[in-house]
Amino acid sequence: PVLVLQLAWAFETGGEITCRPLLLPVDGHADVLVFGSYDGHLYVLEQRHGSVLAQASIGGSLFASPIALPPPSSSSSSLVLCTNRGLLSRWLLTAPSSPSASWSLSTTWTHDLRSPTFSTPCLCPSSSLLVLGCTDGSIRAVRASDGKPVWRRDTPQPVFSSPTPTSLPSITDGGGDDVAFI
Repeated sequence: PVLVLQLAWAFETGGEITCRPLLLPVDGHADVLVFGSYDGHLYVLEQRHGSVLAQASIGGSLFASPIALPPPSSSSSSLVLCTNRGLLSRWLLTAPSSPSASWSLSTTWTHDLRSPTFSTPCLCPSSSLLVLGCTDGSIRAVRASDGKPVWRRDTPQPVFSSPTPTSLPSITDGGGDDVAFI
């Protein structure tokens, strides 16, 4: 049998969508898609119908995919994203508590990396550090809890790739987390 695909819905932003959307399950609600656009906004859409649940201006265009961190509660999700203007930020997406309430997006912290970032951050679980590469030729780690810098390693070239946890020879933070850029 041949599988026939049909378009379920479409959504248009004011710019290109170059990041991979993040599919988030939210307790008591339909799954949501979270993604950014070159129009400088973060979007949260209901997955089945494509309706906008929330959107926010993020201070730059999003090329790297957003990532989810362990949520602070069952009615919220914690997201991290970085922009082409060098802003790394953590956002809280909160589901409505009643049918008449709205979804909300709010920033919990923002760190200015001062370098455009196209690298999707990686969470190192044992240390709760976010590791990412920057176009200024650096690889950096910040605390996931507050965005404060922990370490930086300079490279001879700009870093566009995204890190991944590994047990291969890699860059170490000295605290037991290894990450590799390929």
